[in-house]
Amino acid sequence: MERTRSSTIIITGPESTGKTTIAENLAERFQGKLIPEYARAYISNLKGTYNFKDIINIARWQYQHFTEAKQAKKAHKYL
Repeated sequence: MERTRSSTIIITGPESTGKTTIAENLAERFQGKLIPEYARAYISNLKGTYNFKDIINIARWQYQHFTEAKQAKKAHKYL
């Protein structure tokens, strides 16, 4: 089975500016794979403030899920 080469679209910006809405709409429109932002969920489950170790954990989770989606046998054209 041949793998599909994926293009990556990254949306960044300040909180509450519609990034998630735009990402969901793009993924739907182009039948892409949405890899959700993990930071908000991670931080909302913490007891207390977050630190550098938490940022590393968030980055690892985000990178792992991006890599898994990109390497999937039936990868989406857009991530």
